[in-house]
Amino acid sequence: MQGLQQIMLKRNIGTHLGHKIKKFTPDRVITAGGEIPADIILFISGMTGSPRFDATDLTPTPGGLI
Repeated sequence: MQGLQQIMLKRNIGTHLGHKIKKFTPDRVITAGGEIPADIILFISGMTGSPRFDATDLTPTPGGLI
């Protein structure tokens, strides 16, 4: 992730971390910290599933869904 952030910084691509997302619109992201105007929105979730499911016989999909 750090390498990606460095490339984005060199290309003048901004990131906004640490605010809960409330809503996406075609030209902006609305967060708990305010509104961010955007030409293109790339949303990358940093969340993972519960580790409790790792100890079950349930098989997740390639995308991690059960």
